[in-house]
Amino acid sequence: LELSKELNQEYALKTMQNLIYQDYDYIDGLEKGTLLSRSQNLFELSQYFIEFYHVIFIDSILILFILFFILSIQLSLFFIVLLMMVLIFLVFYFYSKKLHIENKKILEQKEHLNDGLLEFQENYFQTIQFKVKKMMKNKLGYLYDNYFMDVYHHDEITNRHQIQLEALIQIMIMVVLLFSIFIYKKQQMTLGTVMLVYLLLSYMIDPLMKISVFIAMHDELQIIFERYKEMLPEKRERKKKIKKIKSIELKHVSFSYGYTRPLFDHFQLKIEKSVFIQGKTGSGKSTLLKLIMNQLQPTKGEIVINGINLQELDLNSYYSHIKYLNKTPVFYKESLRTNIIFDRLFLEDKMIELLHYFMLDDLVNGLDLKLDEQGGFLSSGQGQLVMIIRALLSEPDVLILDEAFSNIDQERLQLLINYLSFQKIIVIIVSHQINMMNCQFDCVIIDSGKIVGEEDYGNRFST
Repeated sequence: LELSKELNQEYALKTMQNLIYQDYDYIDGLEKGTLLSRSQNLFELSQYFIEFYHVIFIDSILILFILFFILSIQLSLFFIVLLMMVLIFLVFYFYSKKLHIENKKILEQKEHLNDGLLEFQENYFQTIQFKVKKMMKNKLGYLYDNYFMDVYHHDEITNRHQIQLEALIQIMIMVVLLFSIFIYKKQQMTLGTVMLVYLLLSYMIDPLMKISVFIAMHDELQIIFERYKEMLPEKRERKKKIKKIKSIELKHVSFSYGYTRPLFDHFQLKIEKSVFIQGKTGSGKSTLLKLIMNQLQPTKGEIVINGINLQELDLNSYYSHIKYLNKTPVFYKESLRTNIIFDRLFLEDKMIELLHYFMLDDLVNGLDLKLDEQGGFLSSGQGQLVMIIRALLSEPDVLILDEAFSNIDQERLQLLINYLSFQKIIVIIVSHQINMMNCQFDCVIIDSGKIVGEEDYGNRFST
């Protein structure tokens, strides 16, 4: 019990906690259900090592003791028993090779099944609204069948082999017993010794079976252990830290999704003060922001922060100075207060001041109410404003708003623009709201990954 507690803490708890230090692209590249499955499998690692200690300190010692005892009785008998054990382990070794593919299939199908369940939960309202219950029912049934057919096939092979293995062990014991009787007939061994040999061999059956099961488990856990190592954050080389972001420059940046035509081709842009970016859907606005946030990496060119290549910067340092918000607010299952200031209670007065400024006085009385991941009692516009207040309280050097105020009413939007215009920060705004182009920001129009218009705020674009 104590060992299980320690191992679960080491392999499950610490690993899940350390995921927060993983690179963004690792987490972003996983399908929804994959992380859930891999986290659940971590508990199997501790069980594996408990079995390992049992095999090493109990079963193996028992078998070695029996072999030593048989050696003291008769040398030729010892070699026959040893040969028997080698044969059993060889049979099981080749069998475990067969299981490897089946084990891998089961783990993959489990991840797909978890992914399907999460998809069902997330899209439940759409499933009812568009009357596609049958489609979701069939999809879940298909995933379920695939997973449990693989499990059934795996268990079928395991059962068949365990029967064969146990039969082989019994045959080997009978062979050793017959050989012992042959020695007894030659009057080289007493009948009592023959019975003792049989008794000792009978004691070997259980530890032999446990060791063989452990070998099979080892093959299965080897896959889980490889996944476990993937979940561990790599030791990073020391990178440069920054004190303040003064400029962001994209130098001859090229980028494409997969093998499609490049979205950006030798794209160049330098941002040293607040800028409004406008363009049609699919023009590359959001991709540009993800490149700046290092959520995507350019295929060619470089992104330079204060004259330093972004890839040379310590990302923890970088993200502490830049904040990115999109149109979908994301909350923790905590109180509204915790969602805005977290554990920084010294920011409470400033938070209340901003809530009053943005005419969210009714939220001041609801700071202790708990939110869910979608924002709970907050409207979509309130949720977006709360996210912006949270970002402003962290006093970033750069604030990126990617359609982050699409649901905010015009009156509060004007308050936001006025507030941002007086802050000594770089604000990068992406919005389809054309009237935003009349704010006191530089304007950049992007089309098909190219800049087709640039003006400073002294001039105005017509609609």
